[in-house]
Amino acid sequence: MRSLTLIPIYLWKNTVHRWIEHPASPLTKIFIPAIFSLLATFILILFTFLANKLEEELSKSSIRTITINEMVRSHNVHNHLLASTHESQMWKSQSEETQVVTLLRAFAMANLPNGVKAPIFTSHDNLEGVPDLLEGDRPNIYLLTKDDLNEPNVRCEINDITLYASVQRMPDWLQGEIRDNYILIAPINMIQPLLVEGYTYTVYATTKESRQVSSLEKAMSAYYKAEGRNVRILSSTELLNAIHELENAQRRIQTSIILFVACILSLILGNIAILEFNREAYLFALLRSFGVTSKQIILHVFLENIILVLLGVSLTASTWKLILQSAQNYIPTGMLSIAASDKLILSQNDIITLSSSMLIGAILAILPVIIGLRKHTGTILQ
Repeated sequence: MRSLTLIPIYLWKNTVHRWIEHPASPLTKIFIPAIFSLLATFILILFTFLANKLEEELSKSSIRTITINEMVRSHNVHNHLLASTHESQMWKSQSEETQVVTLLRAFAMANLPNGVKAPIFTSHDNLEGVPDLLEGDRPNIYLLTKDDLNEPNVRCEINDITLYASVQRMPDWLQGEIRDNYILIAPINMIQPLLVEGYTYTVYATTKESRQVSSLEKAMSAYYKAEGRNVRILSSTELLNAIHELENAQRRIQTSIILFVACILSLILGNIAILEFNREAYLFALLRSFGVTSKQIILHVFLENIILVLLGVSLTASTWKLILQSAQNYIPTGMLSIAASDKLILSQNDIITLSSSMLIGAILAILPVIIGLRKHTGTILQ
């Protein structure tokens, strides 16, 4: 039991004495990992910055929206109205989190005051940001506008019939889909006589996850093809596939960087370990002759490497933000602002991976010691 305590104490005493006599060795083991981890950190931060930008783009609902446009002629209106009432629920059933909105635009127009014409819309669904069309005792008609109107109600004329519509601000999502400044929206039963002449049928299906867009588009395309309907399907599938390929490439590059850091670090620490082992070979052989096992020496060398490497990594962790902010003048404008660098952080996975690469480097660096300890003690002591 006493030897188990004295041997580590002696080994660490000898190590500290060696550090004092040859400070370049421990400093190299500190600063080399610090430099490599700093470079790897900057690269990973850049990837994190780009990943956040991609995530910001993917979070926009427009890029995850599939748009279906169909022109419905008068001879097919009845069958189409029956089919379209079920299609919205059918697409929602593809995924519970998929949002589906249908819009039917009549060929007729509503005449507003001052000679302004507004297209007439209806929908099978409750539209986000638009009051319920069937709320209350009677159907509700709304004039949705991109402009600010002070009047609560506006008089409208449709085929010589006068109606009064409540004025509402057009929802932001709808403003991005419709070019008109004014639209009239009413319950489908109220404007069905107008739909008999034909209408434009539009479906907006928005998935929660960007990777669901492709499968939903394939399902829609197959359905309409089987129905023999001539529809136009618009989506960002190609762009999303390119973004996902970019994400996969980013992960591969990150992995390559980590492996590169681990290999280079192991080579440098390994070379230093060879020099130190050659210098300490006689002492290790002498200790082994006194009963110190090879495992104790290997464990000591490993702990020494780990401690010095962790000091280097800690140095990087405490200074990388300061270094990044100090280097702002040398970074291309708009790429990384000081404000952005304050928000940039390494993800937990990056921290774990980077730490693992340092650990792997420290483990590989003891291989020369393991090989050296395989020599017979008597050969070294001669």
